[in-house]
Amino acid sequence: MNNPLDEYRVGGYFLVRVADREECMASELLPESFITVSPCLTDIFPESWTISEGLSMEEANGFDLPRHSLSNVKHEIASHFQNRYLGWPNVCYSTTIARQLVERFLKHMGQQEMALIGVALHQAYLPEFLHVEAPGEGDSPQGVYDAIAYGMQMEAGGTVLGYDVLGLDDNGSFHSWLCNGLEDEIHEQFGIRPNGNGLLNSIEEAMQCALYASSDDVDAEPVLWQPWLIVSYPIA
Repeated sequence: MNNPLDEYRVGGYFLVRVADREECMASELLPESFITVSPCLTDIFPESWTISEGLSMEEANGFDLPRHSLSNVKHEIASHFQNRYLGWPNVCYSTTIARQLVERFLKHMGQQEMALIGVALHQAYLPEFLHVEAPGEGDSPQGVYDAIAYGMQMEAGGTVLGYDVLGLDDNGSFHSWLCNGLEDEIHEQFGIRPNGNGLLNSIEEAMQCALYASSDDVDAEPVLWQPWLIVSYPIA
């Protein structure tokens, strides 16, 4: 029997804080808390700040990291990037490395506060993604592109939560249709509403939203909007 997830390629795994609905978001459409891999809406570990020269408590506070741990965080994350266990700027290449980071640095976080999320793209959308997101001459591949180009399949043991409409910025981080405030417009136009995880229930709905976000008439980030499958994994 074929596994439907075999038709997807994973763009990586992310350790994220469960996001809180912001005041500007539609309370009648979105739950109080939801899942996203967009750093516009939530904190992600690790991020580029974890290896910056100016690693600060303000940035670390998103995960309540104690001050005395910052030098260890910086050293270990830099080593993981060098050994290609991590991809720029916030991608874990396996759930194993993500859980190791939780064990090392995030054990103090409650399991209701954070999530281990895999993102994956259906094979029908891979050619466009690989063409548009290919690194320029002399540029290093970013983590999501690297994972997709390598052809990684989803790891077993996850729970499908729904689809998000995502697009990569120049730094390799995701924007979401929600950080562009499109939920009201899309509900009015198509009657589409997010589920209890703040995601969409079908790839057809997600693609319809992606096409809308890509329209020249819509004020959204100028990225390649595509429907990404969102899968949750046990964090420990």
